[in-house]
Amino acid sequence: TERVEVLKGPASTLYGILDPGGLINVVTKRPEKTFGGSISATSTSFGGGSGQFDVTGPIEGTRLAYRLTGGYQDEDYWRNFGTERSTFIAPSLTWFGDDATVTVLYSHRDYKTPFDRGTIFDLNTKKAVDVDRKTRFDEPFNVTDGQSDLAQLNAEYRLNSQWTAKFDYSYSQDKYSDNQARVMAYDSKTGNLTRRVDATQGSTQRMHTTRADLQGNVDIAGFYNEILTGVSYENYDLLRTDMIRCKNVKDFNIYNPSYGSLGKCTTVSAADSDQTIKQESYSAYAQDALYLTDKWIAVAGLRYQYYTQYAGKGRPFNVNTDSRDDQWTPKLGLVYKLTPAVSLFANYSQTFMPQSSIASYIGDLPPETSNAYEIGAKFDLFDGITANIALFDIHKRNVLYTESVGDETVAKTAGRVRSQGVEVDLAGSLTENTNIIASYGYTDAKVLED
Repeated sequence: TERVEVLKGPASTLYGILDPGGLINVVTKRPEKTFGGSISATSTSFGGGSGQFDVTGPIEGTRLAYRLTGGYQDEDYWRNFGTERSTFIAPSLTWFGDDATVTVLYSHRDYKTPFDRGTIFDLNTKKAVDVDRKTRFDEPFNVTDGQSDLAQLNAEYRLNSQWTAKFDYSYSQDKYSDNQARVMAYDSKTGNLTRRVDATQGSTQRMHTTRADLQGNVDIAGFYNEILTGVSYENYDLLRTDMIRCKNVKDFNIYNPSYGSLGKCTTVSAADSDQTIKQESYSAYAQDALYLTDKWIAVAGLRYQYYTQYAGKGRPFNVNTDSRDDQWTPKLGLVYKLTPAVSLFANYSQTFMPQSSIASYIGDLPPETSNAYEIGAKFDLFDGITANIALFDIHKRNVLYTESVGDETVAKTAGRVRSQGVEVDLAGSLTENTNIIASYGYTDAKVLED
């Protein structure tokens, strides 16, 4: 991985079916024309460590460059038991033309990691239970074991000094199985837990993503414009084959934890197996950043999305979602450069997310929709140090949640929820060898209509 980008608010709205909070964009390392490489190793205070290697360079006599990265991890988990193990390998190749570049990348990862359900909250105190944060409430067999693959093709062609065309395609696949003992109920008076052993045996999810963009930097009627327009297609497919379900057992106390009373379960639930989701999405989008003056920048974007989805489960198979819909989602933003080092901004955006009711037999669910407002400031402090502060207010409708009704998990939607708060980020280089990244966030979330 070259770097991890966090795209927040409207900056992320052109990238598909997303939450209004934004997205995490992992930028992979690309081949370089100059030979270079590195080997590194790390250790942790919990025990164990990891190692990585990276080598890149040109292929002599051609316009090609290569890169090969890989690594191994074997680390003790930060809580009272568990081990994280993984290996990965990632070759890539780039062709450099006069006005074009084409890169092909592939990565494969094998992993074995704790399936940690985290802590539990006391509904009376509305706080996490008062135990050591390292104490787990499950069993040592709570493990996810799988492998993932990613293949990418990226092409870029400079049409002229003002316009650039880009094409990206990716295919990802993740196959895994897991086992878990999970908390089903908590008695706040005694600290006793009711737990159930579940498992997923044979889960496969695949995703195809295609995107074509046209970017331009042009003057129109005397104003400078940064224009982006494009189309995209996504195809997502999920199949969970054998779903293991056992009975609830009262066997664990959070203040006196004892492990080993529950074993792995092998009972396949016919009604819950063969969980399937198929989703396709087609979209077109356009955005313009208009430089009104040397201090004012206005941004406007519009995305159209059409999707179909199909979902169900069970033996025999029961279809519980078969829907299609379309949506227009706009975004607006305004930036004022108070000084060369200080910018003020305000923006508004809409998002939506299709939802399937795979958790129960209740039929189609309406898509989740949201409206997000944000104001803030960006500071270029000194020597490459930047800081951001933002106030946000997000309102959502049809938020999916689940609850247990008897032995069945039922999916429902909340009428309207609100999240508002503040985020502060600080990032940059203190010295040639020292970087700093610091973030703080406060969120006040509330269900307004149920």
